[in-house]
Amino acid sequence: MPSSVFAAANANRGTGGTSGVANIVAGVKAAMGGRDPSAFAAALAAANPAFAQFLAANKGKTPDQIAAENGIDWDGIRGML
Repeated sequence: MPSSVFAAANANRGTGGTSGVANIVAGVKAAMGGRDPSAFAAALAAANPAFAQFLAANKGKTPDQIAAENGIDWDGIRGML
């Protein structure tokens, strides 16, 4: 089953030429801009309860494990970065 973290973004697909997920990835890349990734994740979790739940549920797992368990195309995401 696909991750619900991206559900809202995917709902907007096709409305502007760029998918919501691609917009999220671009926003995350811009926001990271050399910052500490753990501080960025903590700030995002504080602002987004769904993301906080996602982090808690996947603590200690590798990105590959999280992707496989949530139907995420991790290689596709790597290609966007």
